[in-house]
Amino acid sequence: MQPEVRRYLWDGEIIPLLHVENLVEQSTGQFVREGHGLWAMRLREDEVTGLIGCGGFWRFHEPPTLELVLSLDPAWWRQGLAQEAGCALIAYGFDHLSFDAVWGSTDAPNAASIRLMERLGMRFFHRAEADGLDTVSYRVTASEWVH
Repeated sequence: MQPEVRRYLWDGEIIPLLHVENLVEQSTGQFVREGHGLWAMRLREDEVTGLIGCGGFWRFHEPPTLELVLSLDPAWWRQGLAQEAGCALIAYGFDHLSFDAVWGSTDAPNAASIRLMERLGMRFFHRAEADGLDTVSYRVTASEWVH
């Protein structure tokens, strides 16, 4: 994972392969139990490029809150792909999982993620310390969601 992605997603930490394998296993179980987890992202009809990111719904913080999460390889930034994936995931949450709201959070300095959440129609909810970090939370409710 690129340092630019790890900076906020993993607080700069290099994640061991075993941890990634555990995350995939957790996500698979989450799909079976709850109908959601983390999806791999690749370009449509492109068998060559391979994985360009991931996205889905994951639990963060204490107490755990189910949140939208998106991660994209920096080579694919600024092309609208994160927004496209985010819209698809939010629609899935409302249309197939009957969510009342979709939540997201990020470190307060992560301006790109804040802009993305706003482009997805999410509104600022609160700012607080979470896991020792200055964190901002956003949400969009089912009644606010515009496809």
